[in-house]
Amino acid sequence: AAEPEDEVLLKMKEASTTTTTASASASTSASETAFDASIIIPRPPPETRLSLAPTRPSLSDQPVGLCYDPGMELHVPPGPHVERPARTATLAALLVKLGIAERCRAVHPRPARDSELVRAHSAEHIKKVDGYFESVARKMRDANAAALTRAQAARGGLSSSSNSTSTSTSEGLIPFESGDMFWSPGTASAARLAAGCVTQAALSVLSGEARRAFAVVRPPGHHAECSRAQGFCFYNNVALAALAAIESGGAKRVLVVDWDVHHGEKKKGKREERKSFFICFFICFSSTSTNTKKPTFPTTKNPLSLLSLFPGNGIQDITLHREDILYVSLHRGNGFYPGTGRASEVGDFDKNPRSMGSNANVAWPRGGLGDAEYDAAFDLVLLPLARAFDPDLVIIAAGFDAAAGDPLGGMSVTPRGYRHMTRRLLTLAKGKAVLALEGGYNVGATAAAAAACVEVLLSDRADASSSSSGGGAAAAAAPSSASAASASTVAGKATTRSGSSEEEESGAAAASAAAVVETEGKGSSDDEEEDNESGSDDSDSEEEEEDGFVLGRAVARPSRDAAPALAATAAALAPHWPLSEELAKIGTPAGFSAAWRDYCLKAKPARLTRSSRRKSL
Repeated sequence: AAEPEDEVLLKMKEASTTTTTASASASTSASETAFDASIIIPRPPPETRLSLAPTRPSLSDQPVGLCYDPGMELHVPPGPHVERPARTATLAALLVKLGIAERCRAVHPRPARDSELVRAHSAEHIKKVDGYFESVARKMRDANAAALTRAQAARGGLSSSSNSTSTSTSEGLIPFESGDMFWSPGTASAARLAAGCVTQAALSVLSGEARRAFAVVRPPGHHAECSRAQGFCFYNNVALAALAAIESGGAKRVLVVDWDVHHGEKKKGKREERKSFFICFFICFSSTSTNTKKPTFPTTKNPLSLLSLFPGNGIQDITLHREDILYVSLHRGNGFYPGTGRASEVGDFDKNPRSMGSNANVAWPRGGLGDAEYDAAFDLVLLPLARAFDPDLVIIAAGFDAAAGDPLGGMSVTPRGYRHMTRRLLTLAKGKAVLALEGGYNVGATAAAAAACVEVLLSDRADASSSSSGGGAAAAAAPSSASAASASTVAGKATTRSGSSEEEESGAAAASAAAVVETEGKGSSDDEEEDNESGSDDSDSEEEEEDGFVLGRAVARPSRDAAPALAATAAALAPHWPLSEELAKIGTPAGFSAAWRDYCLKAKPARLTRSSRRKSL
């Protein structure tokens, strides 16, 4: 049976000739009247729309849903900005270019309904997001028009009544920034669409339409709180999807893994608020006195207006008191933006004593950490905790700003590392997983890492390895060589919309990301050839994966700086999981030291392969 939205789309098709026009009209109507869930952005035109069923399925592929709508790219900044439409456009173009999109099932994109948004947000917040741009931009336009009219009248020009018609219409509204947020005519509809796509992806997995899913969405959402938009985020996409999964009855326990490099936290206490105030006070009177070319914060003399520059993490704020949602965050700590996410925050005892142990924070002490440290966090903390929790669904807040080359993250995680982390998480919840794009501001690195994750979702060996390895150790095939070769054979299939510099940037970034994926594929094959020529008789050679990871062995020896962060998280969680033998072993300083020593001793020795020789030369 056709969905209610489809009937409305047929009626709207006659009145709307392009996706952009229809999205702008939906944004305007949402600000003036109550948002009607049936009025949604029309589906993308045929040249950018993904088919409902895989056009080129493979017998070895798992049914993976892919949810994307270019309507989210109508949320545009007023100028150069790291959170720009090219983030999703580049990723979508790369998935088409590599032939990955045609192997996936298309999940119907839709905006989130009011009944879904109120699960995590207040009615006042929803109303504000729907109408904030219209109200503020109209005031700004009217103020500018009034100032121009007065200036012209003083010079003997036009009268003040000549502009009354233009100021009463909705034309002339331009995007603007407010704190760390920016607003445009398509912001309200894009925010609803992002939240609805992630929710729809989770429900499609629980209903059996897809085994796994990836939602290519923006704006991000993991910083948004119940009644506060912050950190580029308006609605908390992942938290809404987790709550929808539980409310639908399809899942009793949901694991949320947030590997975005930025944490965020619950609402700050008085001490944190005072600290943020003095930091903002310093910014206000130092950034305006220097004339350097370094990026500065918005110029203002009111420190209170800059408190939103230090957001919390809405996911933790929304789920901290729940015992049926386990939230695990791997982020940079030690004062890194936003400076929150302590290992001691394991639950909300005041609201729900049974929630203690349902929140885990791994705060890295510095930048520069990469695959080895994240792999250690998975082996020593995350996977033992997840196995004790036994989730029915895994939702990943897939922020790729910890990737090497990101302008904000300062970390060194590679696409292989993200591929491996995704593979490890597929050993949980019988392989039911949903990835939702969050951060990631190097569009090429983000697209390459996300494409690697989608390849793993399509892999058929992840579940088999989870059942045979015992205890959830992950092993799965890396992306096939055919997909790497497809980067060159289908290079002309990327869908772009001409006439836009943003789209040209997306096409160039997609091409460079495709080159990264193809280079990694060739590097993996060279490593295999080196192993075959060397004739190694290592007992673990059969378990070695094509991307260099080995079952039960660290990819490389992790940095010693990562040990205190993992030890603090394990010590905080162990008392609340007394039945977990794995957590009990690492819950004490002596136990963690022994586990860390054993893990480092199993580190894979460095080999000088053909690819590494070429890189060294």
